[in-house]
Formats: sequence, structure tokens, C-alpha cells
Amino acid sequence: MAAEVDGSSGRLDLDACGAALERAIEAAGALGLDVRAASGVRSGVAERSGFPTDLYVLALAGGTGVGKSSLLNALAGEPISAAGVMRPTTSEPTAWVPATRLTDAAPLLEWLGGAAVRAHHSDALRDLVVMDLPDLDSIARAHRARVDAVLPRIDAVLWVADPEKYQDAVLHDGYLRTWVRRLERQAVVLNKVDRLSSLDATRLRQDLAARLAQEGLPPLPILLTSATDGRTAELAEWLAAGKESKRVVHARLAAASRSAVEDLTGQAGLQPGAWRPLVTDEESRAATEAMGSRILAVVDLPGLARQAVEATRLAARPRGGGPLGIVRTILERGSGVSERRADPQGYLRRWRERGSLLGASEPLRDLVSGAMAAVPPAIRPTLAPLADTGVLTTSLGEAVDRAVVSDAASFAAPTLLDLMRMSCTVMSP
Repeated sequence: MAAEVDGSSGRLDLDACGAALERAIEAAGALGLDVRAASGVRSGVAERSGFPTDLYVLALAGGTGVGKSSLLNALAGEPISAAGVMRPTTSEPTAWVPATRLTDAAPLLEWLGGAAVRAHHSDALRDLVVMDLPDLDSIARAHRARVDAVLPRIDAVLWVADPEKYQDAVLHDGYLRTWVRRLERQAVVLNKVDRLSSLDATRLRQDLAARLAQEGLPPLPILLTSATDGRTAELAEWLAAGKESKRVVHARLAAASRSAVEDLTGQAGLQPGAWRPLVTDEESRAATEAMGSRILAVVDLPGLARQAVEATRLAARPRGGGPLGIVRTILERGSGVSERRADPQGYLRRWRERGSLLGASEPLRDLVSGAMAAVPPAIRPTLAPLADTGVLTTSLGEAVDRAVVSDAASFAAPTLLDLMRMSCTVMSP
């Protein structure tokens, strides 16, 4: 089945995540939670889906001086991105675009906020746009703001660090903790390992992996590179593994949708995957049945049945009781007996004289009150009014009024002839 949807399972996962996000936004809005960020993610997913998905954008993100531009130049085999000793060097993104896809990439890059475009001719990376972003820790605030504006729309990220900055708080606290769960395809690049021995480089990789685990982040590929001596084999292998661009794009959008749902779940005070319905289907059904029974008790169907039987007898008596039946009918009507015992329409309409529906709503009130103990504090104020069943009681009364007026108006006591016809119908073979 997966192969039938855009050639991969990514489309299916994206559709499922998109539907889940829609439901989460609707539910969160009903609870009074802030859905602006989630709505922004939904809009971003729709917008990105409108651009080519057979071309994906990979960002190089990192601090000042870690060698992002030099690394990009090493991959390209030519100087396509400015690298220098003055910091910060990268003032605006530089996009490394396949020469054959310049036209296709133009609207996508514009959506990303623009970039200085350089063409590459790598056949192995013909579906890839590499974007060298400004420094994460730049002293120029506009540079970091530019990064923050682009990252929500990027398809994949390489987090570039070096032996001096791989533990940098800006990288970890400001970006990895925020973005690792929002991205599907990403890796950490430890650049400048030419300054280390092989043993120290291995220890550095292990130390970074341990740091990510301590922060509760999922494991990421950690690639060792050196733009100085052209040591880019691990990075080239990782890039080649992501050449199915549609899968990369769909996975990224699905990850963003899942993350938005998790954020809304957190706002509600719930833990992802650890929730249960506040009211089960069985509990809801039992409360509904109890309410129905109490409403019918007030309406008094057995009493209504007696009234209907007496009305039927009264209608049949003048024709089937002879002269005495006629006299009896006239006398009872004059005394008001028939009006009291043979008036199903009036009996229905006077249902409020036999009781109140306040008790009918008690099963619902008890159900909601019991469930409130398990409601997270963040959404309790929104749900608390549900325990007030005053509006429900009024609505139930109005519904019963409408029902009894309709049913009473359509009731007509059968005559003796009607009863004989019904008997013949039942007895006929």
C-alpha cells in the first residue's frame, strides 16, 4: 500500500500526522489553549507541500568559526561560500543549488527568505540544496534572527561544531533541545578533527553522544570531518543516504506535525502517549441510559398507557355498549371522569406537574464531577462549567415539550370498528 502513495510510506505518515494535528488544534481550541504556534505549523506544512518535494533543502547551522563555509567549499570542490578570519563571516544564507534545478529551486528559496545562489554540478546530489546559514552565536542579532526565521521551514539540518564548541550552550540549549524532535533528518558534524588524534576524535564523538543522551534527546548521527584536509567521507556517505528527497520532505513535515501535537498535549498538562479518555464510552453510555430512564419516569409512560386504554374504551363505548353505553358515556363526560382518566394528550402535556428534570441530569453531573479529579490543572477551568447542568436541564425540558406536543397531537383513540379491523388483520393468514 505504501508504494501506491507517491512511491513511499512518507506520504501516508504525513497524511496521518496532518489529520492528527487538525484534531489536536480543534480540541485545544475548545479547551481554550493557545493554538497559534500549531496553526503556524499547519500553514507551513501546507505551504511547503506546494513546492517541489523532489528537491529538499539542507541547512548548515553552527556557531562562529566552526567552519561551515569551508566545509561547504570542501564538499563542492570549489570556493562557493565566503570563508575568512573576520567574524561573523556569513551575513546572509548562501544556497548551493543543483545547476539543473535552479528554476525549480527559485520559488522555494524565496519562500525561505532568499539566499545568495551558487550552482553545483554534483550528480550524486542533484536533488539537494545546501544552505549555509548565518552563525547561531553571532554578535549581530539580525544574523541569529535570520536563522530562527529559516529553521522552521528547512527540510534537514547539519549541526556543525568543532572540538572547542561542541558543548556550547547556545547550540545545545538554544537549538538542539528545541529542534531535534521537530526534524526527521539531521546530524551533528564535528569539524576540524585534523587537530585531534584518532583516539581523541573518537572520544569526542562518544562524549557528545553522552551529552545528548543526558539531555534526553534522541540519538543523532555524529560525523567527523575536516574541511582543511578534505576529510569528508562520513559526511558524503550521510548525504548520499538521503537522496530520496520526497521521503525526506514528507518525513520532515510529519515530524513538525507530531511535534506540534506534542506541544499542545504539553499545554494541556498531559504526557504524550500517557493519556486516557476522561470519560469512557461505557461510562457515557451508562449515564445517558440513566438520564433517559429518569426522564421517562417523569413523563410516566405507564400512566400514559392507562389514559390511552381508557380513551380507546371511551371512544368505542357509544357504538358497542348499546343504549346503556351511550347513557354512561354522557354521564361520565358531564361529571369530568373521562377528562381525568381518558385524556392521553392532556396527560402528556401536563408532564411537568408530575416531577422535575433536575434529577434526570444528575448522572451526567456525577460523571463530570468524578472525571474532574483526573483533569490536568491547565484545562480544569475550561472543563469545570460542564459540571453545571442547569443549561442541560432546561434543554431537556424543552426537548420533552416538543416531543410530547408532537406525539399528543398525532394520537387518536381507535373506535370499535378500528379495533375490529386490526383484529382481522392479525388473525388473517
